[in-house]
Amino acid sequence: MAAGQQDVAIDQLRALVAAPGLPAAELPRLITALGRCALSDTRHDAVIAVLDRLRTDPRLTEQTRAEIDVTVALLMARTPGDLANSAEAITAAMKRPPAADDDRRLRGIALLAMPYFGTQTIDECRRWQDVICQRIGRLPPGATRTTLLASILQSRHEIGAPGVDEMIRLLPSEVDPADHNHVQQLARAHCNLGDTYAWTGHYERAREFLRSGVAHAVRAAAPYVRDIGDATAVRLDWLAGDWAGLDRRADALGEANPHSLPIVSEMRLVQGWLALAHADWSRAERCFLATRMSDPDSAVAPVAIAATGGMISLRLDRGDIASASALADSGVALLRHKGVWSWAGDLVPQAVQAYLAAGRPDDARALADEFDAALTTLDAPYPAAALAAARAYLVPDRSTFDSAAGRHRALGLPYHAARLAEHAACQPPVDTDALHRLAQEYERMGAAMAAARCRHLARTAGAAIPSRRGRRGYGNRLSPREAEIAHLLARGHTNREIAETLFISRSTVEQHVANTLRKLGTSRRDLLNSAS
Repeated sequence: MAAGQQDVAIDQLRALVAAPGLPAAELPRLITALGRCALSDTRHDAVIAVLDRLRTDPRLTEQTRAEIDVTVALLMARTPGDLANSAEAITAAMKRPPAADDDRRLRGIALLAMPYFGTQTIDECRRWQDVICQRIGRLPPGATRTTLLASILQSRHEIGAPGVDEMIRLLPSEVDPADHNHVQQLARAHCNLGDTYAWTGHYERAREFLRSGVAHAVRAAAPYVRDIGDATAVRLDWLAGDWAGLDRRADALGEANPHSLPIVSEMRLVQGWLALAHADWSRAERCFLATRMSDPDSAVAPVAIAATGGMISLRLDRGDIASASALADSGVALLRHKGVWSWAGDLVPQAVQAYLAAGRPDDARALADEFDAALTTLDAPYPAAALAAARAYLVPDRSTFDSAAGRHRALGLPYHAARLAEHAACQPPVDTDALHRLAQEYERMGAAMAAARCRHLARTAGAAIPSRRGRRGYGNRLSPREAEIAHLLARGHTNREIAETLFISRSTVEQHVANTLRKLGTSRRDLLNSAS
């Protein structure tokens, strides 16, 4: 199918399968075609509704009903609030008597093998993974084998299963470009591998698979698969400190896929991280909560775990230690229930900080030790670096923080490295030169709060604050400080919040606000409304 014709095809197929006069013999073929198109598109709700109505059609065979059950389950797994119904649909399909070579039924089993959704544990997922792996071993090269590999490789890597590289080599390097389904499944495999390598810290490998996956998705006219790859690329750019335009890209992907739980929740996670770095605490909280982190049974597990880590950092920044500690308990409980410690990199260091702040050092040490033991079977550079950060919080001295910062910097994670280097600089005696350098580094990334915090810490330590080049003589243009003020005003910050964020007095804020609004020729309300 040519690019741009997907929506037309789905609309036509929906109308055909719903037509009362359609011959019964045509239904299975058209239902298969509709499911295949829907799984490569972004409009899931309308197709789910049509297939739900067809379930009771007396003309359908049990095999066709099983295919409907699995297709609906696969679509529901992408839809916010439908994860429990997805598992029920798969279970219903298992009870029907499909043909022995029912490929879609196997893909349904592969959904049960994924640890990302619902309440299933890693042990439950392994049981289903064994079924799929045995089937893959008996399949010849072709679309069915590629489909199952696309469904299983991601989770096999994340749980540390043996033989993943050998299974990756079973993927075809190229497929017949006329076989759009096979091209789409190859695209899905590459994008899923890009996602899993992004979680575990193999960032160059992640980008390579994303580039090829998105290219295959474009050739297959599979917009949903393409957007899945683009969403992972947004997360990678956050990690790499490439933040320019990132918020707009995340918004665009979310708006293009409003019913896709994986895409929307991942974009809200990135936007929460950005808002936290920009000291926009109210927006950060809204974004983290929008990942469904408070309802993990209907969330994408690694995203919910990472969002919980972000929320812990937010609470600690705001001085709410009791809430941070409670969030650490809930996040760690989810992590332990799922048992996939390759997802722990964005939670364990924050949870250790929360436990230490709450006077729970035994819990902090036990969590770090458990994380350490789990990593022995994983190929996961980012979680390993996160463990070094957790150890540094437990034994806070300059060398441990510098070592942890170095591990993050070697992975290409400048913001994470800077936060750890900041802790190193603050160990007595305070390294004020390092704090000045970090302030500049934070500013280059757009992290105004962190830059202001470093200057405040240096000032508190008794160091003179170097004048920033070009500080005077801006005329009617905004100075760097006024640009920071304008950004915070547009986010709805009060003068008190701006003062706390930038570590300056209320009277200084009032002066900057007046100058900023005068230069912009606007009012505070109009600036906020234009940003909204």
